[in-house]
Amino acid sequence: MDNPMCEPDNFYLDGEQARSRDEVARAQGISLAAQIRRLIDRRLDQTESDLESELAAIEASFNIIAGEENFVERNTDDRSRHLDKVRSGR
Repeated sequence: MDNPMCEPDNFYLDGEQARSRDEVARAQGISLAAQIRRLIDRRLDQTESDLESELAAIEASFNIIAGEENFVERNTDDRSRHLDKVRSGR
C-alpha cells in the first residue's frame, strides 16, 4: 500500500475504463492506486464552474483547425466513442 493511512476500497470499471486507467498510470509512471487518488483529489478540488468552463473550452476547440492545411481528420475510433459517452453522461 502506498500510504499506511489509506483505507481499502472496492469498485468495478468497464473494460474501456480499465484500459484507459492502465495506459494513463503507465504513461505517468505511477501506481493505479496513486492515479485514482490523484483523480479523486483533483475532482474534489474542482468547483462546478471550473468543470463547466473546462468543458466549454473543450467544446469550443472542436474543429478549430479543420480548415488548416496540415489537419488530419480522425475517424471514429474507441477513443472518440469513449469521449462521446463521457460527454453525454452515459
